Amino acid sequence: MRVPGIPMFAALFLAASISAATDPAQVSVGSGIKWLASTQGPDGGWGQDGGATSHARQGERQESNSNDVANTASAVLALVHAGHTPVKGEYRLAVRRGVAFVLASVEKSPAEGLAITSLEGTQIQRKLGPYIDTFLTSMLLSELDGQMGDPVFNRRVRAGLEKCVRKIEGAQLKDGSWNHAGGWAPILGTSMASRSLYQAKDKGVTVNTVAMDRVEFYTASNAKKLVDGTRFGTGSGVAGGVVGGVHGSSLPPVVQDPLWAG
Repeated sequence: MRVPGIPMFAALFLAASISAATDPAQVSVGSGIKWLASTQGPDGGWGQDGGATSHARQGERQESNSNDVANTASAVLALVHAGHTPVKGEYRLAVRRGVAFVLASVEKSPAEGLAITSLEGTQIQRKLGPYIDTFLTSMLLSELDGQMGDPVFNRRVRAGLEKCVRKIEGAQLKDGSWNHAGGWAPILGTSMASRSLYQAKDKGVTVNTVAMDRVEFYTASNAKKLVDGTRFGTGSGVAGGVVGGVHGSSLPPVVQDPLWAG
């Protein structure tokens, strides 16, 4: 059953949050995944329903007339977390078509800059920042790296992942975040960006250690501010909801990093 106004990317968090579900919950997840697969577009992508206009959304239109990268990556991740991989499961073809949709956008994007899509102003971008498409795509490709069941497809996934990693590394801000202008909760985008780097590293992709040290420092610093009762980041939206997807607890020697100067 479709619930108007619920963005497609919420499916990712719903599926990921139920790892040891009871049977009734599994039934609910199965129903949701069935619906999700039924809404996949002919192009392999997913779009969104931005919800009706309201006092908080004056002038906004229903945003259900095109598919985008971030929602597609989220939908595919939801399918994968529910047990449907590119090579097994009832919706394996939906997964493969969704990955192909995402890769087409990555491959067309320029090497420079953080964006992997020319589509701007989507609801998920307004919520999580203008480059959430890149972060979610990097998470998806790192999770499926080497698992596409086809050598050519696997090479495309690895090339796309490496391209996203280079974009993410090159666009990191001096404070260690990716809280670029815009978005209600960009700190969640930063968490996804950092998590994608760790996932890529686990798959054997070379990741700049300076970038990883920076985001760990950013995470630890903001966590300390939260404990101290001061503001958590800039434009964090959900204060303390996520403090980065990083590992380890030691702070990096940032004072020795010349890139932090100024």
